[in-house]
Amino acid sequence: MYKNYVKCNWFPKGTTADSIIIHELGHNIHGYIAKRKGVWSQIGFDNIANMIKREVLKRCKIKNKDENIENGLSRYAVKGKATEFIAEAFAEYIYSEEPRPIARKLGEVFKELLND
Repeated sequence: MYKNYVKCNWFPKGTTADSIIIHELGHNIHGYIAKRKGVWSQIGFDNIANMIKREVLKRCKIKNKDENIENGLSRYAVKGKATEFIAEAFAEYIYSEEPRPIARKLGEVFKELLND
């Protein structure tokens, strides 16, 4: 089933049942970053996700257009909130042998935010 979802670009390149666990871990890291920064209550979980997504797309020089995100990551990253964009990019960053630019940039942003 996962192979078919990857073929139709619903899931990112390299997705397996195991990488879905990594996707969920991406949500938790995003939450940890928001809480650690002390901005969870002031800004909100979804707004932090939007800020991270904008930064990743800016670094990739990608306009926030659904087609660009779908081709550079997955359809699921487009259909969901920014939180799903983050989790999809994280799963590809960790699990793919050759993560694409969006996934690599998300990894960079996460590392920077975790090391602040």
